[in-house]
Parts: sequence; C-alpha cells; structure tokens
Amino acid sequence: MGRLQSNEFRRNAVAMNSPLSLRFFFRGTIVLFAAMLFAFGGIAFGQKKQKLEKNFRDWLERDVAYIITKDERDSFLKLTNDEDREKFIETFWEIRNPSAGSPTNTYKDEIYQRIAFADARFGIGSGVEGWRTDRGRTYITLGPPQQKQVYRNSANLYPMEIWFYSGANPALPPFFYVMFYQREGSGDYRFYSPYTDGPDKLATGVEAINSRSAAVKGESPRSRTS
Repeated sequence: MGRLQSNEFRRNAVAMNSPLSLRFFFRGTIVLFAAMLFAFGGIAFGQKKQKLEKNFRDWLERDVAYIITKDERDSFLKLTNDEDREKFIETFWEIRNPSAGSPTNTYKDEIYQRIAFADARFGIGSGVEGWRTDRGRTYITLGPPQQKQVYRNSANLYPMEIWFYSGANPALPPFFYVMFYQREGSGDYRFYSPYTDGPDKLATGVEAINSRSAAVKGESPRSRTS
C-alpha cells in the first residue's frame, strides 16, 4: 500500500513539475477543502468571549482551536469553576490518547509540536502568529504533507505552494491537494480556490495584463485563435 501511495504521489509531482500543467490541476482536483477542514474544529474567533483565566483561554483559543468540536467548546464554556475546567482538559486529551491510560499521550505531544513548528515557520512575514495562518491551520490539523510543490519564481505566476496529502482523515478523500498562494505576490500565503478565486488570481506578468487565464496556461493572448 505504501508503495502504491508513493507511486501516486510521484506521478502527481511529475505532473505538477511545470507551471504549464497547472491548467489540468484546476480541473477536478480537490484544492479548496478548507470548509471540510474547518468542520473538524469548533473554532469560532467571532464568538462572544468567555471570561477565562489566560491559561484556559490560551488552551481553548490556540492549543485546541482547530481540533476541539463545537459541542466540546460549548460544554467547556459552560463550566463555572477552574477545577471542572482542569478535569475537562484532562479528559479531552485522554479520549484522544492512542494508548488509553498511558501517561504518555503521543497525540497531544504531536499537536503541540505542530503548533510550535507553525509559529516558527509560517508566522514570518504574515503579521500574525504562525498557528493563525492558513498554512498553520492546515499543518496543525493534518500534519506535514506527504509531498509539497513550491513555486517561487515561475514566470507569470504569483508564489504558491501545493501540499499533497494521503489518508489524512477517513472523512477526506484518499488523495487530495491543498493550495496556498500570495495574493498580488506579497503578504501571507492564503488558501486558494479555483471556484471562488479563479486562475486569474494566480497570474501576473505581461500576458496577464490582457488575459490572466492565458497567462496561467502559459499562453500568449496573441497565440490564441479567435
């Protein structure tokens, strides 16, 4: 099975190796799975703030922001004393412990390692902590991608990253991609959707002045037939 997955990713990587092939990527490929990703967590930064001590607030709004369910979040916010909150947090991690009853919780350790990595890697130049970025959110929720394609200096294209995943969650497709891009070529990398953003948002350069879709395909407007 591992060999089959490796071969599949190898084919994907070869296919994506040239910006010219991006036009195939936009068709039928799962890129915008952000709505599915967000469904797994109960994060709601816009909700009315509950008065909590800083350690409990940080735990709820940062440590488990992307992995806590809405029901769990609501239950936690209804607690009225710190003792119950401490018990809730202990239970929260224990039910996710791959080795029930063990003092070592590899899942918990992994989440905190991902948060630390996201802060160190994705916060630079974003203006916010790394865990708050789209790449940070994806990394914390799904872990590191099996493969990654990075486009930094491609002609007529803004910088972008494409992350390849396999078997990340039973509720997700067996193979899928997540794509991030720098809007207008600067700032943080954001989720890209071919449906709401469109390929023209990725294009820059001379060709893009008259036809951004042509630029993404690697064509010159003059070379297209009327």
